[in-house]
Amino acid sequence: MFGRKRKNAIILPAPERLPIKMGQKKKALRKISAVLSVVGLLLLAGCSGQTILPNADFYLYYLDNEGVALRQKAATLASEGTNGQIEEVLRRLADPDEAGDNSTAIPEGIEVLSYDMKDGILALHFSAPYKDIPSASEVMLRAALVKTLMQIDDVNAVQFYVEDKPLTDAAGNELGAQNDETFLTSFGEETDDIESDRFTLYYVSQKGDKLVRVETRIYYNSNTALENLVLEHLAQDPEIKGAQAAIADGVRVLDVSVSDGICYVDLDANFLSQTTGMSTQAAIYAIVDSLAQLPDIDKVQILINNEENAVVDSNSFSGLYEPDYSLVLK
Repeated sequence: MFGRKRKNAIILPAPERLPIKMGQKKKALRKISAVLSVVGLLLLAGCSGQTILPNADFYLYYLDNEGVALRQKAATLASEGTNGQIEEVLRRLADPDEAGDNSTAIPEGIEVLSYDMKDGILALHFSAPYKDIPSASEVMLRAALVKTLMQIDDVNAVQFYVEDKPLTDAAGNELGAQNDETFLTSFGEETDDIESDRFTLYYVSQKGDKLVRVETRIYYNSNTALENLVLEHLAQDPEIKGAQAAIADGVRVLDVSVSDGICYVDLDANFLSQTTGMSTQAAIYAIVDSLAQLPDIDKVQILINNEENAVVDSNSFSGLYEPDYSLVLK
């Protein structure tokens, strides 16, 4: 495990639930091994073998027939209002005709018993057979549901329950609420295995001069380089108040490599002109301290446009950076 502590789960109270209307035959929502093709993921694109679809206002996510990658389908929702759109999406994700050549995101034999909405968190309560889904398939299924439902305006996160019990991992830890940042976007690549670990990441404080430590669980393709995974997440705002991405929009990571305990991170010059009000020192140590949590990295070399001793706007980038946690807020 790379993170040292488990991220606090978001536990929902049990407000009044809204039953899902299943139509004339009152079909149980069918689900099948489906899942994430773009934490590729986080949240997540550029996956090999993935069909590029035209821009659309909404996408439904299904699994490929092997259950190892997500597949997108452009869609238009007929329903209005948050509850109507949630119910429509759940029906369509369970419909094999809608899935076409793909697998549904809600397998046959699994029902969504009810759902709750509170403070932007959507809680889905599944029937007991959900717990029998193989772990790799379950991760993919969860990713497909989260990536689809998060597109509804009022849904900020999704939490999973088996009947009234929060979903847990193999160690019995509650998984808590899930969002796009929970999943790496490279699930669309061919994969032999899906793994998950707890990571310790450091983001820049909202004032821009300090670091904020965040513990999070991330699911990822076993073929994914962890240093790339860390940098991808540092380029996204975390789901906590008072912190911001360490790599701002417009900054390109040109290359990343690891050799003899040193991680070489090549950034373009936009890294030095970030407009988010953060200090260069905070941005650098957010990257260094986060990468140093990985088992094979002791130091980090920052390059700017492939120059080891770059000097840009009086900022000098030379030598190796070792982790320094003095900027971390207590």
